[in-house]
Amino acid sequence: MKRILTLLLAAAYFTVSAQVVDASDCTNLFISEYVEGFLNNKSIEIYNPTASHIDLSDYQLERYSNGESSPMSNSVISLSGIIAPYDVVVCTLDKQDPNGEGFEVAVIQELAYLTDLWLCPDYATNNAMYFNGNDAMVLRQTSTNEVLDVIGVVGEDPGSEGWASMTKDHTLVRKGFIARGDMNALDPFLVVDEWDGIAWTEENAINGGDVFEYLGWHDCICGITG
Repeated sequence: MKRILTLLLAAAYFTVSAQVVDASDCTNLFISEYVEGFLNNKSIEIYNPTASHIDLSDYQLERYSNGESSPMSNSVISLSGIIAPYDVVVCTLDKQDPNGEGFEVAVIQELAYLTDLWLCPDYATNNAMYFNGNDAMVLRQTSTNEVLDVIGVVGEDPGSEGWASMTKDHTLVRKGFIARGDMNALDPFLVVDEWDGIAWTEENAINGGDVFEYLGWHDCICGITG
């Protein structure tokens, strides 16, 4: 029985691993989770699908507001730090002041606990992390100027419909069989094909709930966050 179980597990692993067939699979960073939550609870998780440590200073996030075809200079933010093999970095809008009010209200404690990299504390200085569901978000490698992944469609303003109906007030978790990002920022955003969506409610956002259940780790055929 043990031998049969081992063979079945090996066959299952081979079947799943066979989906990694493209030369660009499991070779560079991509977005593994997107949080567009209540008030300032906004976060993007980036996953390293490789067996190597990667220096994040060679990468940036870009916000394309309301259908812009190119980002404003203060809508691009460089990243920092080192991301380990098969690990993630959770990038969150830098609102940490517990006394903040209005546009400065702090992110909830559970999200703060999971955050690795705080970005964009001041809107006027840099607003790359102030996305609100109808803004395309791009992960780019600066040394190659290559788009590695995109949330939404650059140059398209969906309003409150189209792909925005699944990005506004939602958490998106990348499906485990996805082994690379969407490297075409202009093609259709295949939300249901590549992502699992979790709708937000004000009650969930305030109370925590299960909205951050998948944040801080990623289960991918390239490798599981340990």
